[in-house]
Amino acid sequence: MACEGTATDFGNWNDPLSNSSPFPLTGFLSGFMVEIFLYGINLSTFSTAAITLIYNLKCYVRWILLAFATVMFSISTATASLNFYILFGYLIRKQPVPFQIFRIRQILYLVNNLIADVLLIYRSYVIWSHSARIIIVPCIFLSASFGLGILYIQSPLAWIRERGYVYMWLTLAFNTIITALNASRIWWMAREARKILGPTLAQRYYSAMVIIIESGAIYSLYILADQVIKTVVNQNITILDAGLTQVVAIAPTLIIVQVSLDRQARDLESAIRTSRETEIVFTTVHSQ
Repeated sequence: MACEGTATDFGNWNDPLSNSSPFPLTGFLSGFMVEIFLYGINLSTFSTAAITLIYNLKCYVRWILLAFATVMFSISTATASLNFYILFGYLIRKQPVPFQIFRIRQILYLVNNLIADVLLIYRSYVIWSHSARIIIVPCIFLSASFGLGILYIQSPLAWIRERGYVYMWLTLAFNTIITALNASRIWWMAREARKILGPTLAQRYYSAMVIIIESGAIYSLYILADQVIKTVVNQNITILDAGLTQVVAIAPTLIIVQVSLDRQARDLESAIRTSRETEIVFTTVHSQ
């Protein structure tokens, strides 16, 4: 997009941001502290996921999921390092931050969000017995949010400030839908397990449902809090923005820890079908 190269246009890749940019020292420092806290949680969940995958899952899928988790954590680490560089390389020295650094932050967040969403869609696809129809709506929301994200990273900063909320609300809608789909499916399997296999096995699935809801709610509530603060208080408050790249990786990483549910879900469905077939056979024999 063309620009005039002024300090208020923010359209040139190499133009520095002014002191009135979204990087005021006090606000950025507060946001950086939030990000470091979330990065600690991210490190803990990633380590747990890696250990769980390597030692508890023996099929080839573990390497695919480990690759996803590693890429997300690497992007989260790169973002934290970049913000550290912004803080001590520019803001502490009272120097303007180059606009290209802001663009890099946007790209890292967009890529991490895309990877996390793809993983969540795959998770839903597996839980729903590889039904392509069930993921049509999430895929539509994902395509819309990713296309909008591409548009944002090519736009001037002023335009992003005014319309960035659209991308965030789309992301919130996607996470709400995918969490509801996964939780409802686990709830149905738990109900069937309770009827056929007893309450002990059903309790395991109720616990899994709670984990899925809680992990999905982390990112959704974070986005909601960020947007409410900007809408009600001031749109220039960016304290929570710094932690977006961190928190987006936490939910799918928590679900990776529960990856053994994929096999449990298949076993449960198989057990349900076997039980029903057996019941039909006994009913037919008895009637004869």
